[in-house]
Amino acid sequence: MSIMGSRASALACAAALCLVSPATAFAAGPWQGFYVGAVGGYGDFDLDVANPTTPDQSLEGGLLGATAGFNFQSNNLVFGIEADWSAANIFTMVRDGNYLTEDSTINSLGTLRARLGLASGSWLPFVSGGFIWDEVEGGIICPAGAAFGVCAITGPFNVRSTETHTGWTVGGGVEYMMAASWSAKVEYLYADFDKASYTGTVPVLGTATSDETQTMNSLVRFGVNYRF
Repeated sequence: MSIMGSRASALACAAALCLVSPATAFAAGPWQGFYVGAVGGYGDFDLDVANPTTPDQSLEGGLLGATAGFNFQSNNLVFGIEADWSAANIFTMVRDGNYLTEDSTINSLGTLRARLGLASGSWLPFVSGGFIWDEVEGGIICPAGAAFGVCAITGPFNVRSTETHTGWTVGGGVEYMMAASWSAKVEYLYADFDKASYTGTVPVLGTATSDETQTMNSLVRFGVNYRF
């Protein structure tokens, strides 16, 4: 082989190495790609009512739903975006006066969050934060036959209103890769919501408005994801 041919071969090999090395250095890791999954858990919420004569509420209950997301992995650093929605049954009822009762139920909850994790073998501990919303149905009930108080004036009624609360959420957790396409996770979230106004028409008294702010003290969730 001529000197010119040897140099050409060497240059070709060098060029090939230049193309292969970056690709190898930044090759997608096992956490990279789209995924879908199921999620369920238990939450503890507070509803604070602006009217000081109305008792605040503490709600507890479970939820079950679906999640979808995408991860980008560079070496052991994993950055992703995740969305989820769950049907919920998170409920409370309190007595407001001698006969009047109030109840609230969180019927659904969703989040849209960024995630940042540090992969270590099959484990991925992560922190998370973003946007959260939930749908809350609130009700005020007076029974028939009240002997005194507000319910004696108004008579029986059941006034209900459903509002959407929005806010921000932060938390963290850990995910474990069980197989090439399957992983399981556990996570904790805290959230703070903006004020929402509930309005209903009460017999005799007319239109009533209640301004309420919501805090999610804790939401512990378990999930299973399938990766594409």
